[in-house]
Amino acid sequence: MKKSLKLVLLLVSSVWIISGCKKEDNTIADPGFKTNSCVLATDSSDLGIFTFTNNANNQITSITKQGRIVNITYAGDSAFCLIADTSNGYYNSTKEVFFKEGTIWKKTILRITTTYYSGAGELVITKGVRTITPTYSGDKVATTSETYSSASTVNGVPKDTFNTFGTTTFTYNSDGNLVKWESKDDTYPAFITNIKYSNTSVSSSNVALNQMVYGYSSPFSLTSILGYFTPFNKMPASISENDGSLTFSNVELDDRNNILSYQAVGTGNYVRQLAVKSTFKCK
Repeated sequence: MKKSLKLVLLLVSSVWIISGCKKEDNTIADPGFKTNSCVLATDSSDLGIFTFTNNANNQITSITKQGRIVNITYAGDSAFCLIADTSNGYYNSTKEVFFKEGTIWKKTILRITTTYYSGAGELVITKGVRTITPTYSGDKVATTSETYSSASTVNGVPKDTFNTFGTTTFTYNSDGNLVKWESKDDTYPAFITNIKYSNTSVSSSNVALNQMVYGYSSPFSLTSILGYFTPFNKMPASISENDGSLTFSNVELDDRNNILSYQAVGTGNYVRQLAVKSTFKCK
């Protein structure tokens, strides 16, 4: 499940986090979802430029990068998005539905389709469904349970099926910052991620940084984009996991603690050197 989970999250973030949903209408307010005083407008690095579009309430409605498109619409107790990704040579489509109750995230359902041609020229289509359900300790997500099932066809002939169940446990420090999470399922060994922080306070507006930090291991995506999961209020100093680490430095903030720029150097699974710059729209 871990490898398939990373694939799903790489479509939405770095994440990432990211056409087919309803066209946004900037003249219609949606008081049912959180609004923002500041919203990320662009996030650029060696990975490319991500452009964020928002409506009149400063709710993010789309994220685009060459080869990747995410559109988000809001309706009642649910948010909907369709993620299309052709950046890796395959065609990946993820339909994600986020359910809330008041200010609480209740459940996420993702329907994932991957289409590609094998080395032998065979058309391979895999369709999967992932359901994620959180439990809380106070106002913090304490655990999530995840079920995943998929089925593949080759040239229209049914082939592989896959079913798994997993859980993720989250640990926070006294400041409310996420310092550890551990993912387990019935097919892979436990996967542990740790975060260390600096003393620099930051806003929650830089959702791209959220995805950079936890997008490889966390089992959900729209929760942070919509503001229903805020993993930290201090600037991360480093993140480490089974397969590598990522270290942050040279952080620049604006007067609202939005992160304007930083550098990231990684090893192992995180191997990269990034100089990231961001811009924001604020009310």
